[in-house]
Amino acid sequence: MPTQVQAVIFDMDGVMIDSEGKQSLAIEEVLLSHNAEPQHNDLGIVQTVGIRSIDNWKELKSKHRLSPSAEELSDQKQLVYSRMLEEGVDIMPGLMDLLAALRKQPIKIALASSSSHKDINHVLQHLGLTDYFDTVVSGYDVKHGKPSPDIFLEAASRIKIAPAYSVVIEDAQAGVEAAKAAGMKIIAVPNRYTHNHDFDLADLVVNSLENVSWGIIIDL
Repeated sequence: MPTQVQAVIFDMDGVMIDSEGKQSLAIEEVLLSHNAEPQHNDLGIVQTVGIRSIDNWKELKSKHRLSPSAEELSDQKQLVYSRMLEEGVDIMPGLMDLLAALRKQPIKIALASSSSHKDINHVLQHLGLTDYFDTVVSGYDVKHGKPSPDIFLEAASRIKIAPAYSVVIEDAQAGVEAAKAAGMKIIAVPNRYTHNHDFDLADLVVNSLENVSWGIIIDL
């Protein structure tokens, strides 16, 4: 019986790469430059995982009573984070094997990340992953970031696959909620920064991409 899965859509930060620590360090550097003392959460980071930089900065601007706009602060963080990416980034275990296996299937593969296109492209080029994806959507391509479904609906539209035939791989609650709102199936892969998120809406929760295969995806 032919599978109904016609597309797999990946998040990037926390799913493909272990980047949340670097994200936090970049935000902290900007906060300190504005004489604001970073306030770490229980996981040792300052940001809300799974949402766009601009949306994080709207929260941080209010919290620290910062004068620059959220857009300006996000741009400043972008410069710092891009510098940090130049130093390298760790790939998540199982990613390469999963991408290689999916590329053998008659499906589309998309990337839908809250990060900027500059950061996405840097990561894809640095890791040699550009050719694996049929389309790449940034959170800045859509009006509303996760947990709104906009980014996943845009990805499905670009690859011309109905949301009902798409499977999303996410690490954060906001992304799972966004995928669910888009009418897609979801595999959640929590990491050390998101293990305490609510993944009740996910169709499957695994602790590593090493536990995701084509067979598992089509059985959702």
